[in-house]
Amino acid sequence: MSLSPEQCAFVWFGSLLVLWVGYLVYLATRRPYSIWENILFSPIYTVCRLLWRVELMTPFPLDAKQGALMIANHRCSLDPFFLQMLPQRRVHWMVAKEYCEHPVMGVALKLFQAIPTNRGGMDTGSTKLAIRYAEKGDLVGMFPEGRINRSPNLFLSVRPGAAKVALRANVPIVPCYIEGAPRTWFVLAALFKAAHVRVYCGTPIYPADVVQGDEPTKEDELQFIYRGLKQVAVLAGQPDFEVEVASKNWVKS
Repeated sequence: MSLSPEQCAFVWFGSLLVLWVGYLVYLATRRPYSIWENILFSPIYTVCRLLWRVELMTPFPLDAKQGALMIANHRCSLDPFFLQMLPQRRVHWMVAKEYCEHPVMGVALKLFQAIPTNRGGMDTGSTKLAIRYAEKGDLVGMFPEGRINRSPNLFLSVRPGAAKVALRANVPIVPCYIEGAPRTWFVLAALFKAAHVRVYCGTPIYPADVVQGDEPTKEDELQFIYRGLKQVAVLAGQPDFEVEVASKNWVKS
């Protein structure tokens, strides 16, 4: 017996609802998600699995109470969703202030506890908030490029802000690589483009690995972010890629 278009649509959306409820139950058994976080993240995870076929290629290396700074390459507006799946707990993303003030996106970003920040220069308020989150054991996510990379290169020039936050909070940087994210010229267009995304996680780099003296220096910040991004380059299969840090004082050695 053939189904009418209306019946097919009902079956399709009913199946999506069943999948979402099933995934909600699955997430509810995983700590450290709260009930509210289960409700918030389960639809996103379901769509990530179905539409973008996200695969987690390596496990997240830290326990649920360890604060850290996650960094990654950035080619898609949906990259925070893909990386969010890796630790299976909330990540506080540094997001450009204009998106946080958008009448629609701003509401969603507030629910996800994003950290609004200015694109140009150091935003002291957002930096302090990110440090507080990391110090109390939360995860903070930052894209060192500061904008979506639409060039053929692995990275655009990067800034060491993530290293500054990690050093001041005394938490590790966790390098990640996103492969296969949908690429579009319009931010929201990625929501309607299928893809096969793979997420890789590197080895955490701790402040003690780079800080030579009693207090971290500007050079320590630069070396910290450089080491993290070189790991991302290795995960991407481009170990010889030259990371360009946007600072005239940058020293690669």
